[in-house]
Amino acid sequence: MVASFGSDPEFLLVDEKGKPKSAIGIMPNEECPVEKDGNLYYYDNVLAECTVKPGSTKEEVLNNFRSALKGYAEVVRPYRLTTRASAEFSKEELSSPEALRAGCAPDNCAYTMRMCKPPKKQFQNGTLRSCGGHIHLGENFAVKNEEGPEPIFVIYMMDLFLGIPSLFMDNDPTSQARRSLYGQAGRYRKKAYGVEYRSLGNFWLQSPTFVSTIYDLSMFVVKFVEEGHVNKYWSFDEELFYEADDLSEAFKCVGYDAEALKRAIDTSDKEAAKPFLKLAKSHLPMNLAKAITNLSRTSPKDLYDEWNL
Repeated sequence: MVASFGSDPEFLLVDEKGKPKSAIGIMPNEECPVEKDGNLYYYDNVLAECTVKPGSTKEEVLNNFRSALKGYAEVVRPYRLTTRASAEFSKEELSSPEALRAGCAPDNCAYTMRMCKPPKKQFQNGTLRSCGGHIHLGENFAVKNEEGPEPIFVIYMMDLFLGIPSLFMDNDPTSQARRSLYGQAGRYRKKAYGVEYRSLGNFWLQSPTFVSTIYDLSMFVVKFVEEGHVNKYWSFDEELFYEADDLSEAFKCVGYDAEALKRAIDTSDKEAAKPFLKLAKSHLPMNLAKAITNLSRTSPKDLYDEWNL
């Protein structure tokens, strides 16, 4: 079964001078969102967030993202959406109590198999805020299986085939700062529809070309796991999973240095990531490997120009 693909991206709002603007007071909260053409618009902390309807084909996905972005651009005018990964906000823009809250629920880490606490202290004491571009995968056995290791395998492979390439494709200079708050390797949430991969920033929302590539890479990962190719790199001990106090002991990386991969993503270390990028490209079809190379050479694009907003 083909996996569905959706997202709940966060955007940084700016005024006519390019100054970061809190979405609180401009947008409603998540409990009472603006709904437009099946998409939901609201604030999360000081960011402008939306839910993009999932699609099951690339054409449907691109149409859904285009519709969601056009709708949001209209809702927030005269302010503008940007795909900057992070920014320092003025104390005035952080004056609302809502601006001090860090996340509605904790992330999980596939490498420790434990929940990760939101960065509450950083939000309460600092002015840095960051934007995510989380990927929602659903409807497929590999991401919905409740009994087996497949959803976790998907997260490991998302790190290899998307997390590592993202270090090269994401040319936003504010992306490294984002990982001091969110976006470390292996971050996910299990959902009723399947699984949410939470390590990527919002850079890939900048253009249809980026969305298309991220979609193709995600579908490649799901198929890679579904067809069992992941077993070359990861093993799972079911008995240990149910008996061990540390659930991560049941998952073992047998094909590369998972700790080194995680460290490269967490520290935005491109040099350390190069061997993993080479490994990922060795499995990808030529057109996808070339797409990563081409996008790695591009400067950040203007969201409004690329999507004709």
